[in-house]
Amino acid sequence: DDTALRRRTAAAALGHVADFTALSRASVISGCEDARGQEKSNPVAAAVPALTACLRDSHEGVRRAAAQALEQIGSSAASAVPALAASLSDTSEDVRCAAAKALEKMGADVAAPAVPALAETCLKDSNTSVQKAALAALGQLGTAAEPAVPALIECLKNANHKVRCAAAASLESLGPCGAASVPALLAVLEDSDVGVRTKATTALGSLGAYVSSNAPAEALCQRVLDSHEGVRAAAASALGRLGCASTVPVLCEALKDPNEDVRRASAIALGQCRGVATSAIPSLTKALKDSNEDVRQAAATSLGLFGAVATTATQALTACLSDTTVGVRKAAATSLGQIGHPARGAIAGLTERLKDPNEGVRKAALKSFEYLQRKRSDDGLDGAGADADACEDEDDDDDGAGDTGES
Repeated sequence: DDTALRRRTAAAALGHVADFTALSRASVISGCEDARGQEKSNPVAAAVPALTACLRDSHEGVRRAAAQALEQIGSSAASAVPALAASLSDTSEDVRCAAAKALEKMGADVAAPAVPALAETCLKDSNTSVQKAALAALGQLGTAAEPAVPALIECLKNANHKVRCAAAASLESLGPCGAASVPALLAVLEDSDVGVRTKATTALGSLGAYVSSNAPAEALCQRVLDSHEGVRAAAASALGRLGCASTVPVLCEALKDPNEDVRRASAIALGQCRGVATSAIPSLTKALKDSNEDVRQAAATSLGLFGAVATTATQALTACLSDTTVGVRKAAATSLGQIGHPARGAIAGLTERLKDPNEGVRKAALKSFEYLQRKRSDDGLDGAGADADACEDEDDDDDGAGDTGES
């Protein structure tokens, strides 16, 4: 009726105002150093009691609009959490979904009391959208969601692949609290769905570090051989995060994968494993000649992370100073400085890059050039990694990860 329509419109309008207010506050805060504390004030918060009452309205549209408005208000609507938790059992799937999304927006400190309802009610919901919304909310709650881990593990067996994907992603977000799910995630690595295998692989790269067993690393090595390139790339990245010496040969072999994303992920992973992966330096050096510029850049960057022990790569890195791609030239220039004193033979090549048409390359070359000049007479430098630390990029804004293409 007209009255219900007005209530629904009013609730929706409050949500829009809350969203606009949040954007306005963010704009003010980012442009004004004296705006501290303004992010905590939300003029629409005064409407929370009325919106909470609307969650019990007889009309579905009003209840849904109220939940959506509370989502936009966010943590300022903390008092509405019990009512939102109750709405997870609403007769309307749209309302249940909106309530779960609102709780996700609230944050861990505020929404923690809703964990039992999210786990015991929503994760068993017959509607996939509701289940996914609940999984996303639980994933945002960190340690507060630990009681829900058994229910999240059960969702890994759900008949719907989208739910299984969301469950794996949620478990990854829980950090140490999700470690109990490692055995279940290992089983899911054999899932018939590519997306599920990818999410489980990524989750194991994060959670595997919290278990004493080497099973996650061994299983991920098998995923590097997966039939799908996305899973193989995810497995290589996951192995980089685990940093196990036993996986280095597998990652070196993956540098020859027919897919460039897998090769790039493997090159980055070997840099992350540098403490146990000195045997990978020859393979990374070969990767500097890869046909794909992103792989070359990743290999150059990783070699620099090894510091002075990557001396044998100096000549190949010096050659990369003439690469047609900006990102490769910049990574090579930076890495030569990180290798340090043993790379002093690259000074001539770095001098040439001081005239590079790209400013980022010039800056990287100048930093390494000056560092090597200072170290030129220091024959006593033992530097196994010391140079890499000393010549680390000091300016985060000068990161070459996104430099590609133009010369």
